[in-house]
Amino acid sequence: KLVANCILDVDDSAVRFCAGPFFIQMIDRKRREKILRKILFIIKRNLGIRPSEINRRIKIPHTASLRKVLIKKGFVIKKRTGSSAHYYPV
Repeated sequence: KLVANCILDVDDSAVRFCAGPFFIQMIDRKRREKILRKILFIIKRNLGIRPSEINRRIKIPHTASLRKVLIKKGFVIKKRTGSSAHYYPV
């Protein structure tokens, strides 16, 4: 999936994301699981946290594909208030 000159993809073997048009990084499965646990921990400690705050706390520029994995697995829900999104643990 191409989004704003970035490749965003999630599969069983890797997660790809970019911080800019020319930077693409792959994360292996073990590292991905560690990041997913960190994101879930942050969401559980900070109910209603916004995506930008999650990104700042784990120092990764884009976590949309990782948050999407947590939603699909049923660990997190996303609620929209106007144009802003907030994340809550299930």
